[in-house]
Amino acid sequence: MRAAFVTCGGFDDLTGAGVYDRRLAGHLRERGDTVDVVSLPRRCYARSLGEGLSGGLAGTLAGGRYDAIIEDEQDHPSLLLLNRRLRRRAEGPIVAIVHRLRCRGRCPGAARLIFRRIEKLYLDSTDGIVCDSEIAHRAAGTLCPGDRPFIVAYPGRDRLPGRPAVRDRRAGGGRAADLRVLFVGNVIRRKGLHVLVDALASLPPVGWRLDVVGSLAADSRYAAAVRRQIAERGIGERICFRGVVGDGLLARILDDGHVLVVPSIEEGSGMVSIEAFSRALPVIASRAGGAAEVVSHGRDGFLVDPGDAAMIASYLELLMENRGYLRKVSTAAGVSAARFPTWAESAEAVSSFIRSL
Repeated sequence: MRAAFVTCGGFDDLTGAGVYDRRLAGHLRERGDTVDVVSLPRRCYARSLGEGLSGGLAGTLAGGRYDAIIEDEQDHPSLLLLNRRLRRRAEGPIVAIVHRLRCRGRCPGAARLIFRRIEKLYLDSTDGIVCDSEIAHRAAGTLCPGDRPFIVAYPGRDRLPGRPAVRDRRAGGGRAADLRVLFVGNVIRRKGLHVLVDALASLPPVGWRLDVVGSLAADSRYAAAVRRQIAERGIGERICFRGVVGDGLLARILDDGHVLVVPSIEEGSGMVSIEAFSRALPVIASRAGGAAEVVSHGRDGFLVDPGDAAMIASYLELLMENRGYLRKVSTAAGVSAARFPTWAESAEAVSSFIRSL
């Protein structure tokens, strides 16, 4: 199969969606498919709507050169008019990858209605939909109920190198070592780092440490606000900002941790939770996204309502005080990882789905 993967900015995006797209394309290539990346310029939402007027781009993608055209739904404003051109000229199917619909985010009611209408028109211009979670599938189904073929292809569990090394101090009794709390994600408001800081600030000022892994440049104003919040709470000495790290270092950080916290106010797939499970790391996550279908409450982690810092704090205190229970949920997390596919299995399922179209 020869496919075009159309996305804004190529595969340089550091978000989970960017990792998903990059991994999917890579594994399609490994299985023998040809994948050409067609990069669109990043523009504001309104200007992106005119991107599809480019006849040259439509000409590049049409005319039987590709067996399929794969698109990231997050770039839908740039793709809507383009797809209407391709409908008349391309021979292969147009397939959308849905991570998180913009109309499902936190935005004013009028804006949500506009996004909903445009995203519905975009999905109507495609021949099939790949969703990275059941939550994404249900959201897409509200816009085009039952009239588009779809597949749910979860993120793979095997991105990070090496085998998990569960440290003795994670399994030991008592509370001799600090509880190593991890936050993995770009420091942007919807990821909810400020909620986790509130939770930690309510705990005793000893017995825990927090590592924050992710870009501080994605929303510099929010990152600065979180730093001020930390300084005001007087807990700066217990928090380390690691920035963006490679897969090898991320694996080591997860292996050294005790618990991952995903306090998102809104979220797409549960990829970071699946990766935590692959390192036998339990997860405390909000119910506002894909983590809610990954974490089994009370078995391999805990689920809380979005913004509920008090409940996050109570579960952290439980794990801090009861290391025997921490060992139990860590073991369960490692077992839960096997419920999810490898990247090769996900890519094979997507490839078969596209061929079926």
